[in-house]
Amino acid sequence: MLWVERHFPRCCFRFDQALSGQPVTYEDVAKYTKIGARRICAAYRPTFRSDGSVDGWLACVEDVTDPEIDEPNSPSDNSVRQVA
Repeated sequence: MLWVERHFPRCCFRFDQALSGQPVTYEDVAKYTKIGARRICAAYRPTFRSDGSVDGWLACVEDVTDPEIDEPNSPSDNSVRQVA
């Protein structure tokens, strides 16, 4: 199952908010098949036509997973660098 198939229904109301002209910011956990759970911070901002009506939205999604907090059993970047 693709990420979009699992998460689109959970995100759809936020897309609707952006398309109604409201900026949206939130944090959530996204689960990916190959890399596992990642903590994300997302922001959606509406875009406007010259007449003030909404014509779309822009998205910025950032992986804010902290390996030491969110993945306590995996090696941190520092330990990987020290071994390499």
